[in-house]
Amino acid sequence: CISPNRAKIDVNVNANPVAEITGPDGPACPNAELTYNGPADMDAYEWTVSGDASISGSNTGSSVTVIAAADCEGSFTVSLKITKSGCTDETSKTVTIEDKTAPVIASTTDISVNTNSGSCTALVTVTTPSVSDNCATVSATGTRSDGLALNDPFPKGETTITWNATDACQNSATPVIQKVTVIDNIAPTVTAAADVTTTTSVDDTGDCDVAVVIPNATFGDNCTGSTLAWAMTGAVTNSGSGQVGTYTFPIGTTTITYTVTDAANNTATDVMTVTVTDDENPTITGIPDNIMIDSETGVCSAIALWELPEPSDNCGIQSFSSNWFSGDRFPRGTTTVTYTAVDYSGNSHSASFTVTVQDKEKPTITGMPENIVVNNLDDYCSAIVTWALPVANDNCGVKTLTSTLYPGDPFPVGITTVVYTAEDFDGNVQTASFSVEVKDNQQPIISGIPGNITISNEPGTCTGRPTWNNLTANDNCGVKSLTSTHYPNDLFSVGTTTVVYTAEDFYGNIQTASFTVTVTDDENPVLTLPTVAASYTADQDGCLAALSFTATAADNCGVQSIVYSVGQNQISFPYNFPVGTTTVNVLVTDIHGNTDSDSFDVVVEDNTNP
Repeated sequence: CISPNRAKIDVNVNANPVAEITGPDGPACPNAELTYNGPADMDAYEWTVSGDASISGSNTGSSVTVIAAADCEGSFTVSLKITKSGCTDETSKTVTIEDKTAPVIASTTDISVNTNSGSCTALVTVTTPSVSDNCATVSATGTRSDGLALNDPFPKGETTITWNATDACQNSATPVIQKVTVIDNIAPTVTAAADVTTTTSVDDTGDCDVAVVIPNATFGDNCTGSTLAWAMTGAVTNSGSGQVGTYTFPIGTTTITYTVTDAANNTATDVMTVTVTDDENPTITGIPDNIMIDSETGVCSAIALWELPEPSDNCGIQSFSSNWFSGDRFPRGTTTVTYTAVDYSGNSHSASFTVTVQDKEKPTITGMPENIVVNNLDDYCSAIVTWALPVANDNCGVKTLTSTLYPGDPFPVGITTVVYTAEDFDGNVQTASFSVEVKDNQQPIISGIPGNITISNEPGTCTGRPTWNNLTANDNCGVKSLTSTHYPNDLFSVGTTTVVYTAEDFYGNIQTASFTVTVTDDENPVLTLPTVAASYTADQDGCLAALSFTATAADNCGVQSIVYSVGQNQISFPYNFPVGTTTVNVLVTDIHGNTDSDSFDVVVEDNTNP
């Protein structure tokens, strides 16, 4: 290319650009999105398309996106104009549109499932197989051999699904067959009636079996076509189909096994038992009445005899036993004889009577001591007494040997009877006794005896009242009495008196103790002189006067004497008093030697003339 400018310039001559389209040559699929590229580094690009296609997006880039039409047969032309340094070039490419290739369905896996619980069908999740196609996305469709929808439950057995796929240009894939097999693996159900327990006496008595109405078993299955059968084992061996109904069973346990089988040969079983027990007890006849006998002499037992009883039972007697037999030796007391009949079902019946052996022999007591006499222990009102223990014997044994007192016991003063009592186990009692006499030979003791007492008389009396502490008496067996001849503050006569205390115990032992009380008369007598005249006249015949005087005296205990004296000479009255004054001395003495004295003058005058 030569520039038209006329100026002088440097001219660079570039090579012309070459338009070239690279991209798919076809045939292209309907609706295909195709990318075409031009040469790189151009200054400008201009893309155009004609025919059965259109440009998507920019048409001025180095590449362009072309969308083929949806027609299954057609063509389009894509053109490119490029510019480089003012130079241009153009090119185009024609592409055919067509789709003659069939889609391909992916292979499938056959399905095997079990029936749903409680149903004869199964809900199956069917996965649609993928489909590959050269031009577009194609989906497969399935058709079940039973004509039901794919999401409907599949019945037991084999169902086929035919998968087909067709693309937009009606190219069809080769069909694919998929098998769905539903297996019935659910066992049928069977429920036997509740176990039956009955007894031989339900229908009648005296036999060993019973007719039983067996309630019907219930059975079912998720699918139809089940059958029921039964078999008996145990006390009865038998079998059959359907329900059992009424059947006669012997004693024992019979197991009835029910088996239900469905159309797929699944089975189920259940069992029930029929237990017939013999509830009829045996009987015993001929049981004797109660027997009562005495023990044989010297022994604690006796032999009893009776007629044997007889047992019977509806199913037979297995054993007949007794705890005692006729001719056995029975111990003292009441023994229950029990006969027991047991049949083969363990039913038992017992009948009994009693054998009473009475012990009427009393025990014996040997070795009883003779009567015992002892004195009390010092200072005790008793004595410890010992003796050899007696022995008791009995034909059936001694239950107790008791005594009112035992060796080594203290015995009170007096006579005590010791009684031994032997009792056997049947209440027979024997007694034996002896006496223990304890004599009290100990005298009482008197305490507090005072020493001899001396006191003066009380003024004006011939007595005194002495005092002393009360005496006490003690005795090993007790003081019966403590007496005295005198007691404190008693009046005691002047002189010496013996006070005697006497203590006596309850058993006649006596003890005395004494002291003296001396009452002294310390009181003098009181002298009263006679009345004396002033003078007396002598006798005419002499110079004397014969006079008598009497003095008096008083004393608390009594006057013993009044003595008169003149000078040293004792006188008596009448007394010849000489003329003049004569002093008469008077001395009074009481009975205890106490004295009082005084004197009086006697004046004698001579009045006679010579």
